Amino acid sequence: MAIIAMLKNNLVIRKIRKLKVYEKTIVYSRTCYMGDETVAHHPEIRLIGKWLADCGFQPGQYVDVTVEPNKLIITHSNEEADLKMSNYKEPKTDKIDDPAKNESINKYAQITLC
Repeated sequence: MAIIAMLKNNLVIRKIRKLKVYEKTIVYSRTCYMGDETVAHHPEIRLIGKWLADCGFQPGQYVDVTVEPNKLIITHSNEEADLKMSNYKEPKTDKIDDPAKNESINKYAQITLC
């Protein structure tokens, strides 16, 4: 849920999103032999939602992450990498008229999101 803070002049509206830091486990293997793995645990923050599009972030776009003590600042990248986005095509959203197919897709989504 977003917390909204307004300045007295009503020029700035900040929405503060509460997110969770997850643990991402990565297994590195140098060879194909069992038992030759190195396991690393890293923090992970997932940014997903319509609110990203509302802020101007689109799929395929590059961003810059500025790291400060206890703070991450995410901004649009102004480099040539953004030129690649001009080739990005909006994904098609197919409308499913068959309720049975729609129900099976919802079950799959519930499984993958858990």
